[in-house]
Amino acid sequence: MGWKISQCPIQMNHFGYTMQTAEEAYKKMQRYLEINLKQIKENPLHGMAYYNVALHMLEDQLVDDAEKLLQLCVFLQPTFPLAGLELAKVYIIKANRWMNNSLRGMGDNHRVKRSFQPTLKVLNDIMPKNYIIAGGHCMSYFNINADEAKWLREHVIAMEKRVEEEKTKALERRAKGK
Repeated sequence: MGWKISQCPIQMNHFGYTMQTAEEAYKKMQRYLEINLKQIKENPLHGMAYYNVALHMLEDQLVDDAEKLLQLCVFLQPTFPLAGLELAKVYIIKANRWMNNSLRGMGDNHRVKRSFQPTLKVLNDIMPKNYIIAGGHCMSYFNINADEAKWLREHVIAMEKRVEEEKTKALERRAKGK
C-alpha cells in the first residue's frame, strides 16, 4: 500500500483513558464494543475483533465468554501473540478459581490442601491484575442491545462448530498422509 513503517523519532505518551471522566470512558468503551461487533460481522475470519470483544468481556468479568472469543482468535490468527497471552491469563484466573473452590472445604492441615498450597501461592502471585476502565459497559451494552447479544452467542457457537470441523479435517488429512 506504499506505507513506510519505522520508529517514531520522538517520545510519545499515550494517556488513554486517564484524561476522561468515568462516564466518557464508559461511552467510549461501548462505542468500541459496537465497532468490534460490526468488524466481526463484516469479516468473521479475522481474529482481531474477537480479541477486542474478549477484552471488553474480561473487563466485566465474563471470563467464560472471553475464553471462547480468545480461542477463536487464536485459531484464526495463530501468529497473534496477544491473544495467546490473554488466553493464558484466562486459564490462570480459572485455575485459581477452581483451586480455591476445591480446597475451601478442606481443613488447613489436610494433606491434599497442604500439598497444593505452593501451587495456590504461585497462582495468587501471578493472577492478572484487573485494570477496569469502564466496568459494566459490556453487560450494559448487551442488555440494551439484546439482539446483538443473541447474534454474538449464535455466531460464536457456529464458529466453534466450524473450528472443530476444520480441526477434524486436519486430523483426517494428517492420518491419510501417514
